[in-house]
Amino acid sequence: VIVVKWWDAACKGYGLPRFALYAVPNAQMLYRLASNPNAYMSYMKAEGLRKGVPDLQLDVPRNEFHGLRLEMKGKNGIVSPEQHEIHHYLRNAGYWVEVPRSSEMAIAAITNYLRG
Repeated sequence: VIVVKWWDAACKGYGLPRFALYAVPNAQMLYRLASNPNAYMSYMKAEGLRKGVPDLQLDVPRNEFHGLRLEMKGKNGIVSPEQHEIHHYLRNAGYWVEVPRSSEMAIAAITNYLRG
């Protein structure tokens, strides 16, 4: 939330629209809140939910990169095998991928990426 609020205020300074940065919800909180969690997850998977996809996407090309992908983790968060696999794929496909451990690290990653 902090990163997205920062982006909403900062994006115009980069000459970019708010929608260039967006979240891909992993549905975990919604899963916990759903009245029928199993049915909800079945629906989300059928709709295209993919385990391991990075949390934040910045669709702005810079230098040789197509965009930035951020997998937000807490201080002790662990990157899952699915996330490793997707990060590897994305890097080979021309995306810059980072795993920030705080909102400050995520904002720094975005700022560094946009500087090119």
